[in-house]
Amino acid sequence: MGTECHVIVEGPRRLTGYAVDRIAELQRMWTRFDPSSPVMRVNRAGGGRLQPETWDLLVRGLVARRFTRGRFDPFMVRQVVAAGYDRDFADLDRQTMRPTTPAIPDPVLRLDRRSRTVVLAPGAELDTGGIGKGFAADLVAAELCRAGATACLVNVGGDLRVRGTRDAPWEIGIDNEVPGGPPLSVRLTGGALATSSRTRRVWHTDRGPAHHLIDPRTGRPVTGGAAAATAIAPTAWVAEALSKALMISSDRTGRRLVRRHRGAGLLQDRTGTVRQL
Repeated sequence: MGTECHVIVEGPRRLTGYAVDRIAELQRMWTRFDPSSPVMRVNRAGGGRLQPETWDLLVRGLVARRFTRGRFDPFMVRQVVAAGYDRDFADLDRQTMRPTTPAIPDPVLRLDRRSRTVVLAPGAELDTGGIGKGFAADLVAAELCRAGATACLVNVGGDLRVRGTRDAPWEIGIDNEVPGGPPLSVRLTGGALATSSRTRRVWHTDRGPAHHLIDPRTGRPVTGGAAAATAIAPTAWVAEALSKALMISSDRTGRRLVRRHRGAGLLQDRTGTVRQL
């Protein structure tokens, strides 16, 4: 299930330039805000042949959907759009929130590994916004190490992947959901971290505030529970899926999820209370 990419780059500055260009390439490939992007062409057609990276991303999305028991679902583009997130976040203004439905039970009707083709269920569209950031961080970190980096930290929109060996752990700050609250941080020598928050990407609609974290059980933005969830896991795509799942899970379920994936979790509420899983 690994994407093949052979990289030969020399020197720290060239490595950095390569990483920036590679992330931009994956962004163009996966964005849902460009109708001509390969993933949006497949969504409009209800399926088709995927590029190797997109195939690997799709398969990971299905795996994550299964191990979170549907708490993370990357096939809910229509629900996100119905909540008002129909363009780049920087361009959002007051939106109309439209009726929507819960997640589709079986979003993928057929997969063919040899031809890398997929048939999507009616109404299902692959949303790469979350898991795509994590998988991009994983891909680029691996490629940098193959190209000669002894250690690297790749940050794609807050999804972090750490690889290699260095003298000291990476110290990573986490946004505190309470303005002026004490700083939060973790130290990583390897693995990945992702944070999901329902207080950062917020816009106004005719039905009140909305955000991009959709509860697959209702098809609507998540309400109640944690204001933010941080997950630590061996890979960034797993951390991304876990952070979303933790937002709608009980503490008991959350502990079971992160333990199963050799990780950890951190939940914050709006009062400043922090709970470790």
